[in-house]
Amino acid sequence: MRAPKGIRRGFTIVELVVVMAVMGIMAAIAIPRMRVTPHQQVEGEARRVLQAIELARTRAYASRAAVQVAIGDSTITFYLDADRDSTFALSGDETTAFGPGGVVRAPTGLRFLQGDPGAAPGDSTTARAAGSVQLARIAPRGTPDPFGSSFTVYVTSDADDRATAAITMSPAGNVRYWTFHAGGGP
Repeated sequence: MRAPKGIRRGFTIVELVVVMAVMGIMAAIAIPRMRVTPHQQVEGEARRVLQAIELARTRAYASRAAVQVAIGDSTITFYLDADRDSTFALSGDETTAFGPGGVVRAPTGLRFLQGDPGAAPGDSTTARAAGSVQLARIAPRGTPDPFGSSFTVYVTSDADDRATAAITMSPAGNVRYWTFHAGGGP
């Protein structure tokens, strides 16, 4: 049976082309805004590292045992001195004793560095050599060991060296992070 005259079914080709053009323009505006920039990626990873260091501080305090932090280019590993003998073998048993969250792996395109607090990213006098592992220790009281010291971990992007964040544990055991912007300073 035919539809009565004057009643249309469906859409015309012109209407479909107009809708698709509008959708294309909306996608062209929205997609670049949804892409994750190196700065956003570094900031997200810095928050994750901050949480991991806070967890290590809490584990040290709760278990009354020191935690060794090994900072490499692509991983940060936490070791718990479960036998409380103040020596670390940096073994799988000590990582297992730390529990879940004992290893933080850098996403592709990011890397970790360690230096003195307040150092500028890329400053070769304070940043460690590539490929080496730096150690930091958290005492059973939840502060850096030796008492009165501090340590800083940098998260930096391989794609944009201006995309850098620093996570610092102060002598009091407070952990904070900040990002560096073009022109220096936090």
